[in-house]
Amino acid sequence: MTTLHMDTLRVYENLKLSGMPELQAKAVIEGFKTAEIENVATKDDITGLKLEISEFRHDIMRWMIGLMIGQYGLIFGLYLKFWS
Repeated sequence: MTTLHMDTLRVYENLKLSGMPELQAKAVIEGFKTAEIENVATKDDITGLKLEISEFRHDIMRWMIGLMIGQYGLIFGLYLKFWS
């Protein structure tokens, strides 16, 4: 479970200053305090995703280079066969 960290006093005061009744502002703050935030990306999630992306990019580059070498070989072979 990921928890939400915030300055509840400042939020409460901002709600009151914006015209929200005191009881309603307190209820909103209590709702924030008891809220469970799920499916939020953590730093570890972001780091893992960056690693997966870099591995994927490496795989793509390896395939692209291999295909380019094959393509150049094919073109060179066709050139030798038909134009020499």
